[in-house]
Amino acid sequence: MKASYRLFVGLSLFYAVMGVIYYVVGGEAVGITCISLSSGLAGIVGFTSGLTATVWAFFRKIISGQRSLMALANLVFTHHIHGGRCR
Repeated sequence: MKASYRLFVGLSLFYAVMGVIYYVVGGEAVGITCISLSSGLAGIVGFTSGLTATVWAFFRKIISGQRSLMALANLVFTHHIHGGRCR
């Protein structure tokens, strides 16, 4: 899951940069729209994949007894601080 998260977030950034370059060079409106939509879709898939990986890692630790249920609130508030890693 972590590899797919990185892949799709990287693709999203790549498409965003290519969209800006395509706009500056003087591309057509349909091409700019398609590249922008591709960037957004890759970002959504990457975010969903990263969030799913983080939640599953967290619940695996709860099941194995390494975490308490009180730590669930911390997952929501500190997800972006730790880069999606569960400690």
